[in-house]
Amino acid sequence: MTTGPLWILDDGRIMGGGQRFVLRLARHLRDDRGPDRVLVVCPGDSELAARCREAGIRVAPVRFPDPQPRQVAAIAATVARLQRLFASAPPATTVVAAAVRCAIYARPALALQRRRPRFVQLMQERDSAARPLLARLLGRPPGVVVLGAAAAASYRAALPRGSSVQTINNFLDPELFAELVALRGDREEPPVVTAIGRFIPEKGLLELVDELAAASDAWSSAEILASPENGAYEARVRERARALGDRVRVHDPGIHARDVLARAGVLVVPSTGNEGQPTVIVEALAAGVPVVVRGPVWSADFEGLPVMPYDGADDLGRLLRDLPREPARPGALLARFGPEQAVLGIEGDDLQLRVAEASDSQLLLDWRNDPETRRWAFESGEIERATHEAWFARRRADPDTVIWIAEHDGRPVGQIRLDRDGTEAEVSVALAPEARGGGLGRRLIARAAAEARGALAVERLNARIKPANSASLRAFEAAGFVEAARDDDVVTLARRV
Repeated sequence: MTTGPLWILDDGRIMGGGQRFVLRLARHLRDDRGPDRVLVVCPGDSELAARCREAGIRVAPVRFPDPQPRQVAAIAATVARLQRLFASAPPATTVVAAAVRCAIYARPALALQRRRPRFVQLMQERDSAARPLLARLLGRPPGVVVLGAAAAASYRAALPRGSSVQTINNFLDPELFAELVALRGDREEPPVVTAIGRFIPEKGLLELVDELAAASDAWSSAEILASPENGAYEARVRERARALGDRVRVHDPGIHARDVLARAGVLVVPSTGNEGQPTVIVEALAAGVPVVVRGPVWSADFEGLPVMPYDGADDLGRLLRDLPREPARPGALLARFGPEQAVLGIEGDDLQLRVAEASDSQLLLDWRNDPETRRWAFESGEIERATHEAWFARRRADPDTVIWIAEHDGRPVGQIRLDRDGTEAEVSVALAPEARGGGLGRRLIARAAAEARGALAVERLNARIKPANSASLRAFEAAGFVEAARDDDVVTLARRV
């Protein structure tokens, strides 16, 4: 993984979820690499620019005008400004377009560079996948990095066949995460329903008020915290909420989401639009609050967590009456929604996978017979060479098996094997002794999960691990696997792909 400078482009039109993601990412890089290793490129008078400056994050002021014919002069000026900026980029810089509009300007500016920085198109919503002209643009190399599995599925379906679509998860600032975890405590029943978003129709707040009215016995009170944006829509939500009396409170601006989550018994995300992966879901889970989301918002990102999809008032009422009591474990949340996975996905992983060849046989046997590997294997005896050779030949010829060798800096560091059974596959991993302890296992598992559907057309991966093998359990959890079963001898973890 590269650790060069990261330059993030955003059009800064609003201070919504996308811009807050940019700000969180920039803060993390400032703390992790230093302020000289991150630059946010956005309009200098935007709220995003102001917040970046307050946080000690460098800002390069650039406007990204609406790309319309009447804006020819402004378009040319922006491309020229970016061209000069990119020419000054230090070696190993990665340029991230966090908005489609930014990519429209960045691509021609980069094409004019003699030494081009690496370019990444980050997509945080699904709407662009439904626009054919944009889909053709986004399908060009290097493809897209998408926030959340649901949005990634939309882009895989819309982009030209063979386009690269990588997935990352949202994340929280570590300080906010710790503050939210500290809010955990007993919740009253029936629950206090909380909704957090923006006053725009796509957020589904009007529909939620009607659904709460139809399931009035399933909740005690409700709080809506939304930032102003569409005045007419806000007025309709407030009017509809008043019809339910003092049970529903619509907050005025200035209230912090943390204060509302402290009272929440459940967070409802009623969005009717094409959400990517709302940050508020991760915030609620950190605070120990279960989450109910409208069906299209749910995705495999939340498998094994107290996040439930609903469809209509009856479904919502049923879920509110029987909410899960066990909160998500903070460690599991950090592993799945921590900043490192986002940075790794954006910058790219220098871990290379190749299909195992006949010449790898001795290498695999050495790794298999290493004492630490045998300690955690279900069959812990040493394997004879002839037995291994016969097994390896069968596995390489089996269309239901794929064995990858992982290489880092040109040297082999581990292997991962998938054995298919119908639409599922079992995962087996072994690392070279010298490669252990640096987080390589998590990266290898995550890479294999990203490749599994294309390699074997499976929908789910399973792993069987000894309960005492805490390092392996952590690695699989960090790669998005969740516990599916457990007994005294084996823990089974699973992940959809």
